[in-house]
Amino acid sequence: MSIRLTLVLTALLLFLGLPVIVQLYSEWLWFGETGYQEIFLGSLGSKILVGSVVFLAAFSFLLGNFHLGLREPGKPYLVLGGGDVKPIILERWHFRWIATAAAALLALFLGLFASNQWLVWLQYLHATPFGEADPLFGRDAAFYIFDLPLLTLIRSSLMVITVLSVIGASGAYIISGLLNLDPAKGLTIDPKVRQHLSLLLAVFLLLLAWGAYLDMPRLLTTPAGIIHGASYVDVEARLPMLRILMIVSILGAGLAVFNTSTHSLWPIPLAVALYAVVLLGGSTYAVFLQRIIVTPNEQEKESPFIVHNIAATRRAFGLELVEARELSGDASLTRQDIVNNSATINNVRLWDHQPLLDTFSQIQEI
Repeated sequence: MSIRLTLVLTALLLFLGLPVIVQLYSEWLWFGETGYQEIFLGSLGSKILVGSVVFLAAFSFLLGNFHLGLREPGKPYLVLGGGDVKPIILERWHFRWIATAAAALLALFLGLFASNQWLVWLQYLHATPFGEADPLFGRDAAFYIFDLPLLTLIRSSLMVITVLSVIGASGAYIISGLLNLDPAKGLTIDPKVRQHLSLLLAVFLLLLAWGAYLDMPRLLTTPAGIIHGASYVDVEARLPMLRILMIVSILGAGLAVFNTSTHSLWPIPLAVALYAVVLLGGSTYAVFLQRIIVTPNEQEKESPFIVHNIAATRRAFGLELVEARELSGDASLTRQDIVNNSATINNVRLWDHQPLLDTFSQIQEI
């Protein structure tokens, strides 16, 4: 039986690993022919580094939470089947092996996903200041290009790991009998289970606060109406809402920690309700502001933000270095002028449909 299992595992590893090895070897030969093997090694090393770090972090956190759910099971085993079929008895050590395998598999998927974001890590590692600060927060433009994507990736990964930990630990506690929903008695939860899940919820709420903090500068990098970046509604409604959400999430995390030392469950619903009220209230206020205040007089309300957008675009394309001169148009044009500038004259296209449509569309939208 062990020989068969070994052969099956070997065949599975070859089936999954051989295509990857062939692809890596092909890319190695191609980069060698072009003289860029250092680039290939740099990208491959970054993939391995990012994937390994995320895998180890995810596996450690998930495994610890899964095993905590199985530390003191009320039921020493679980019986599957019965009757004419021989029952399968899953004992405590079986569940621990299953939890370890599940944690490893989930961490592997997270590591593979993170390894595909290797360029985000390299961009952060080799970040260079632009020397240009945004008009809303005063941050250098490099923060939005290099720092913000990596911080978003870290926060998203931690959020997924925390949610999976809550689901896995809750399932383990249900199997153990320490978390049970009885129609007669209602929800029965062991004190240690309440402490564990409350701390995980506190971590989740802190990550929500971090997400709100990152969403504030992200307003400058997302489309908003007729411009790309922060708009009137973003500054007047969404930005205050995100600040309040950050505070409410931190308070909710404090309530979740407080829930570890009380026998009542009211702090958790209160934390969720506060977050939901601020989120829904802020979103409703943003829609109201857009329809009642901005839309009737959009050009005036968005003018300061359009000015920022145009100024940033001019700096990005180096148009600030262009010398602007006014031409009266009353100079006499001779045949010799046309001959001397034939390359320019032949390149002039009158009524190019693409910029013409863009111009008409912009005028009509405003």
